[in-house]
Amino acid sequence: MSFTPLKTIILLILLTLLSPAALSARQFGSDNLVADLRVVDCELQARDGELKSVKVRRETVMSAGRVDEHAVLITVYDENCPVGKASAPGAKPVYRAAETGEIFYSGDRVCLLPFEVKAGRTAKAVVEQTYVSPEYFTEVILGNSHYDTRKVRVVLRIPSELAGRVAVRGLNLPEGVRRDSTADSRGNVTITYEADNVPAFPRERLAPPFASCAPMILVNASFADVGGVFSYLRSRLGDDPDDPALETLARELTAGKDNDMARIDTIAAWVRSNIRYVAIEHGEFGHRPDAPGAVLQKRYGDCKGAANLFRALRRMWGIEGRVVWIGTRGHVPADWSENPSLSAGNHMIAAAVLPDTVVFVDGTCTYAPRGYIPYGIAGRECLMEDGEGYRLTHVPEGDREADVLTHTGRYAVDGSSLTGSARFEFAGVWRTLFEELVNGVTASRRPQLVARLIVSGRNDIGVSDAVMSTAATDAPVSNLSATVSDASAVRAVGGRRKLYVQPRVLRMMMPSAINDNGRSLPVDVGTPMSVRTDIAVEIPEGYMPSGLPVDIGIDNGWFRGRVRYELDSEGGAVRCFGELYPTRLTGPASEAAAWNVAVREVERAANTAIVFERNQ
Repeated sequence: MSFTPLKTIILLILLTLLSPAALSARQFGSDNLVADLRVVDCELQARDGELKSVKVRRETVMSAGRVDEHAVLITVYDENCPVGKASAPGAKPVYRAAETGEIFYSGDRVCLLPFEVKAGRTAKAVVEQTYVSPEYFTEVILGNSHYDTRKVRVVLRIPSELAGRVAVRGLNLPEGVRRDSTADSRGNVTITYEADNVPAFPRERLAPPFASCAPMILVNASFADVGGVFSYLRSRLGDDPDDPALETLARELTAGKDNDMARIDTIAAWVRSNIRYVAIEHGEFGHRPDAPGAVLQKRYGDCKGAANLFRALRRMWGIEGRVVWIGTRGHVPADWSENPSLSAGNHMIAAAVLPDTVVFVDGTCTYAPRGYIPYGIAGRECLMEDGEGYRLTHVPEGDREADVLTHTGRYAVDGSSLTGSARFEFAGVWRTLFEELVNGVTASRRPQLVARLIVSGRNDIGVSDAVMSTAATDAPVSNLSATVSDASAVRAVGGRRKLYVQPRVLRMMMPSAINDNGRSLPVDVGTPMSVRTDIAVEIPEGYMPSGLPVDIGIDNGWFRGRVRYELDSEGGAVRCFGELYPTRLTGPASEAAAWNVAVREVERAANTAIVFERNQ
């Protein structure tokens, strides 16, 4: 099975619940431990020509080199794929709930199997699972998250009645992987993948999510095509209920609205502001949304519940409302058309179909401006209901040029500090993230949170008197004003004869370098976020600018921007302008060095100094 980033974090936390002797920081994931052999044997079982269950047996042979150590194997399971056996010499499996206890409940549990491996010897561990809901068997990860593996073998045993419609292919496989397919006299097919020297999945900064770059075998066994997946998902939607509360709300929200776009925007804003995101996705509820009336009554729901409520409210006003299944960027292995299985979608949004356009709305973006398309779904292929059928289409890319943080202000030299009033305007994705952060904590904690946002990880910047203009609406921007003091922005030389002042015009979005020596994962910068700066630095009394920094243009394949300085019209200050836009967000591992070159260019442009010289 696959592990989402959230589940991976949960599992690492759960590992601390075991005994210190079994899981010391030195021992777990040590290079002293190696998986000599890892075999994943998957037996597909059919009845009446349909896939009914999948038995998976994972056998791992571990060896220790220098000293005795404890290995730990991790298996996530739930009611769809329970663990039937977990054994190793002298081992006792530990079963725990794999939940955060906050806003997401999936019913997942984890089986932790710690066992001792003697130096110079091997020990074998076996874990068996049965997918009683076989539609959830969609992929097999090649390799291990913590241990290098000398040999991996994945075996898929397909009965003859399924052999003609089961599709199997590799994704992100390393070089040298061998595939073999054989059939016996009865038509039963066995597909085998083998690989040598598979390293543990690395942890590298600015890397894509695990699901999008892990080496894996994709298995489409339950559905012959996208239509089969749609039929399964559509059957779990339920019928449109006649609910007086929904009808009353629809009338109230759209009263006085004279066009469909205004009605759509109003419904979207109300649901986002009044339905709290809480995901309860235990078992089949991972794909069965709550009824719209239940979501309205409870005032909370997951992505499916919010989408279903959007759909119902729109239909009650005569607007064609639909639900849309989609995979968020980086968190599914492949799109619907490439991978017609449940693993191609992990999210649900809503759509309103008008004669000349389709309006997509993500109900989980509580503080989103009108028309906002989150980057995680922008441009993604989606599966949209279309009457009794479906349509494969794409969500629009959205206006990424609107994802801008604008920093304005006026600063003065105060000893060795640069201090003044600043104003920050958040738009697009910046606004959404800012509102989520601020409204996600109590009022007493917000000043501290805002200060951390402004200082951007630096401990030499002070923030006070912060005032926020935030609201749970679809307003286009949010604002923040504060007094900011940069304690290391001014350097005096020659008994303060000269002052070197660094306004650091791009500090709110300074990229960071990564390790480019032996990197194995692609570069993934994340969400596109731009910044613009227009600040004034007052000329200190008794000084004059002895030279302004030259204008610097940035256009290096990863960023586009500019930094420039000029005297203001009245001559009392130096105006400092900066802008930085990401032009590319991903690249292969081979371009990690090019990313670092681009980062250094941005740093040089951002850290130029204004020189003030004392009047004679």
